[in-house]
Amino acid sequence: MPEFYPELEYGTIWLNHLEIPFHLDWLIGVFEKDQFYDWNLNLGVAYTKLLGYRVEDLNKVDVTDQIVYGNKEAFLLQAGTTYHFTKNIGLNLKASLPIRIDGLNWTLAGRLVYLMD
Repeated sequence: MPEFYPELEYGTIWLNHLEIPFHLDWLIGVFEKDQFYDWNLNLGVAYTKLLGYRVEDLNKVDVTDQIVYGNKEAFLLQAGTTYHFTKNIGLNLKASLPIRIDGLNWTLAGRLVYLMD
């Protein structure tokens, strides 16, 4: 969380993060277990760091310099699931909860997964 937020009418905010996850996966075959594991559950932790950010107000004026981030690192507890529609294409949903960081809340992310052979 930023240490200082000026009173502005915010427009667009870009946050660039690096995330390094470590997960244990439980592979489950539901419909396609003879050919591939179509569903998996995962549980783990991740290290994340805010690499950069950019902020504009509603008038498209860059106000990035007015926002101060002090702590740019966090450790997260993560849990998620992935369902593979085919051997190579799946949908991943993941929830992340920060460990001992005041002001941060849990997040939910969805992403399309493509596995290369």
